[in-house]
Amino acid sequence: MRRARLLVIIAVLTLLTACFSNEGDGKEEDTLFLYKGTKISDREFTGTVIRSMPYHKQMTDFSLYPNEHQITIRYSDIQDKELQKMILTVSTYAFSLIEGVNLIVLVTEGERARVYEEELKEWYGNSDYDDASRQEELDNMIDSSIDNNREVFLDNI
Repeated sequence: MRRARLLVIIAVLTLLTACFSNEGDGKEEDTLFLYKGTKISDREFTGTVIRSMPYHKQMTDFSLYPNEHQITIRYSDIQDKELQKMILTVSTYAFSLIEGVNLIVLVTEGERARVYEEELKEWYGNSDYDDASRQEELDNMIDSSIDNNREVFLDNI
């Protein structure tokens, strides 16, 4: 009887290990997409998403306004040359992962950008960031749109 229990436990642990391993594929960052579809009203999961997005190390704090469908995120140590990419990256990730958001306000030292979801959809044209299921897909979309040398919502700052 003990032997049967031991075999069952070993089999279950082996199965769980196989299911949750990354198999060395280097996709650890895609765990962020496990939270895709988080609702802005779910403060705990929304906070986890925001604290896991790119530029999270420069983030000082954030505020959620579910009734206004708005997220405000404050940053420090964003260099001017990095500002455009930060605005596009953070707003793309937030709109892609969090449901019920219509406005992202990004505040840096003395600067403010307001990105509306409709503006971002126009920015990408035919590409739909909502379809992305991996971080690499979003990063490629962001990089290719920045490579087109278009200004990124700087008229809103």
